[in-house]
Amino acid sequence: MNKSNLNKEFREDAIGEYENQVATYHDTLQQYSDSIVYIESIYPKQGMPQYGIEYNDEVEIENQNLKSLTYEQILLFLKNTKKERKEKFMNFLKKRDITFKSELDYWIDKDAI
Repeated sequence: MNKSNLNKEFREDAIGEYENQVATYHDTLQQYSDSIVYIESIYPKQGMPQYGIEYNDEVEIENQNLKSLTYEQILLFLKNTKKERKEKFMNFLKKRDITFKSELDYWIDKDAI
C-alpha cells in the first residue's frame, strides 16, 4: 500500500478540547478503512495521582454495521453534543440499532512516573 492510499483510508477530526486543574481532555473522531472510532482521551497533569497514565474511552463501529450512517453525520452529531457526549452517542447508535463496542483503555508512560 502506498502512502497516498494510506492517507485516504485514515481521517481524524478534533471534536473538543479543554483542561482544568486535574487533566487535559481531547475528544476525537477517527475513520479507518474498516471502522469509525470516537475517543475521549484524558491526560492527568503533573502532580496529580494518575499522572503518566493516558486514558482512552472509545466507541468503535465497524463499517459493515453503519447502515446508512456516515462519518460526516457522526461528526456533526458529536460536535453538536456538548455534555455527556459518549453516553449520548451510544444512545444515538442504540436507537438506530447500530452495533458498536465500547471500551476503556490506558497506557502508562514509565518515564513520567
